[in-house]
Amino acid sequence: MLAVLRRPAFTILWLGSLVSLTGDWVLMTGLPLVVYAMTGSTLALGVTAAAGALPRVLVASFAGVFVDRWDRRRTMLVCNLLLGLSLLPLLVVDSAERLWLVAPVLFVSSTLVQFYKPAEVALLPRLVPAGELGAANALNGLILNLARLVGPALGAVLAAWLGLAGLALLDAASFLIAGGCVALVRVGSAPAGCQRSTGVWREWLDGLRAVRTQAAPRILIAFLGITGLGEGIMGTLMVPFATRVMHGTELTFGALVSAQAIGGLVGSGACAQLATRFPAARLLGLGALLLGAIDLLIFYAPTVTPSALVPVGLMATVGVPAALVTPSIFTLFQTRVRDEQRGRIIGAGLATLACSGLLGMLLAGWLGDRVGIVPLLTIQSLGYIVAGSLVLQLLA
Repeated sequence: MLAVLRRPAFTILWLGSLVSLTGDWVLMTGLPLVVYAMTGSTLALGVTAAAGALPRVLVASFAGVFVDRWDRRRTMLVCNLLLGLSLLPLLVVDSAERLWLVAPVLFVSSTLVQFYKPAEVALLPRLVPAGELGAANALNGLILNLARLVGPALGAVLAAWLGLAGLALLDAASFLIAGGCVALVRVGSAPAGCQRSTGVWREWLDGLRAVRTQAAPRILIAFLGITGLGEGIMGTLMVPFATRVMHGTELTFGALVSAQAIGGLVGSGACAQLATRFPAARLLGLGALLLGAIDLLIFYAPTVTPSALVPVGLMATVGVPAALVTPSIFTLFQTRVRDEQRGRIIGAGLATLACSGLLGMLLAGWLGDRVGIVPLLTIQSLGYIVAGSLVLQLLA
């Protein structure tokens, strides 16, 4: 792990990402609080959430085409600058009458992220040697958990103190700092074949064809489709799980989220070490199996004991295998996909994850009261077990 941090280009980007991700969590936590305080409307919350989610479904796959066409470092730099600028309209949202500005701002910023993320993942193999990719992705997972642990607490406090304008300025500044870090990085020229002129539609179809004909992309995207469905269900039903099944309060839900973030910090450190010893496919498969099994224990623990400490403790535990999953997926995309197709295939994976997650949200909303919360959450656990088994059988 320390060897990766000795790579100046990676370390600079890593620090910039830590700043921008923390700023994102501050805004993502504080924004719903401000919107609800201004309107008292769950519909307003739903509209803002949908505005941020739609580009993941509509844009992610096509964005990968341009990531393969453009210089990836420059793409990251421009996206950071535009992300900072895109938040500035929030400075004038000081009443419910101007709240309509929030939806287009979130739509634009989420659209920009669909270009940034594939570029970031696809660029990493040019910053660190192949043998250090697993550790590098694990360190990126570490900052994600750090930001998720620190950002929400800051967001809740700063929302009351600074208001929406203050939150927007803070997040915009974090993007400018991240952009400055990207500007400091120097990488070699792009490999031959990355610049194309055959047309966006044809290149997009070429990426889909690669997913269909190449085993590794096909299995990885199937993994994302299966697990994304469960994640959509879980993201929708965890609040009622905490309040209705565990008979807790909003604080119980907060404890579950924080516990997984703490476990994720431990897991990210472990993943950085394990990635140098074990193949990424094996870590992905075993991590998914453990995640699914522990989630089953979490969901059914309230039927055995009324104590909230058991699910919260298990949630901290599940953060460890959960931290193996995303870095391992990215490592496999980076090592088993050709560089000139990497952006499109990562974009296709992110779009698949978004679509299946949206389907999971809709199923949870429709069937939650009819079927029950725990039976639906069981789909999430079984999805990880099935997807992990698929990876171990076909890819490891």
